[in-house]
Amino acid sequence: MRILLAGPDHARGSLPPYLNVLASELRRAGAHVDRLGSTTTAYDTGRGRFHDRDWVTAAADDLATLADPTRYDVVSLHFGNLEIEQLLPERWRRHAITLPPVAVHVHALSPTLFTRHIPAPDLRAAVDAGISAAAGLVYFGHYARTALTGGLPATAGIPALVAPLPTTIPAGIIPTASPALDDAHPDSILLSLYGYAAPWKSAPDLLAALDATAAPVRVVLAGPFWDDPDQAGVDL
Repeated sequence: MRILLAGPDHARGSLPPYLNVLASELRRAGAHVDRLGSTTTAYDTGRGRFHDRDWVTAAADDLATLADPTRYDVVSLHFGNLEIEQLLPERWRRHAITLPPVAVHVHALSPTLFTRHIPAPDLRAAVDAGISAAAGLVYFGHYARTALTGGLPATAGIPALVAPLPTTIPAGIIPTASPALDDAHPDSILLSLYGYAAPWKSAPDLLAALDATAAPVRVVLAGPFWDDPDQAGVDL
């Protein structure tokens, strides 16, 4: 099995470490895996603003020329809200390349790059078309599947899998105590779920797990949008 693992390969965000783990485990299972990835997002940190559409499409074209997808059995495609990888299927097809099966891993409920950050309806339509033409979809939470099929009904008929997201925390890392949280309730177990309310941080699954606990547990949800049912997937 020859796999082209396409996804960000830069130092920002949580996707690159996850893709390193995924590539390693696929190789351990016997697959030949090549990585294709952008080295930056579409945000210009020096100027404090997003690049324009011409920069994004040129960067996507440059990335698309770095690998020939026809040499692979499958393309494993990963992108969040800001990565240019979301344009790869459209850019390859623009150059008349017949793609092998593409498995899209759903890391974003609704990619906002071409709606909120660089408004370009035609590019957003190209992203949606690429997702809708996928041979398979991998979700990291049941809510992600509900949200995507609600926004893109064509994806409802695509073979799909809900899979756990493996940890990217290096071995040997131990949790650190926070006196501000721990001292007030020394007899209870503290759990934290932090960061953006991403689709793989499934609040309904967390609530179901808490229902099964036998000891008192306190949970701290930290980060933006946990109070937004549309983002978290449940009215907490």
